[in-house]
Amino acid sequence: MDLKKIGRFIAENRKKAGYSQESLAEKLDISSRSISKWERGICMPETAKMPALCELFDITINDLF
Repeated sequence: MDLKKIGRFIAENRKKAGYSQESLAEKLDISSRSISKWERGICMPETAKMPALCELFDITINDLF
């Protein structure tokens, strides 16, 4: 897995959906720092958060990876 590529994909989809990092973090009940780390390719979303993230972006888990 290329964390940087996944991070860019998350950032693009967040912006397309009209969310700021803060508003997305609020919807997922996490900190905006976590969103920033995902988008910079430092780490991946927790497995438990992936279904909600995909639902908010209207994508599948396969799309995310």
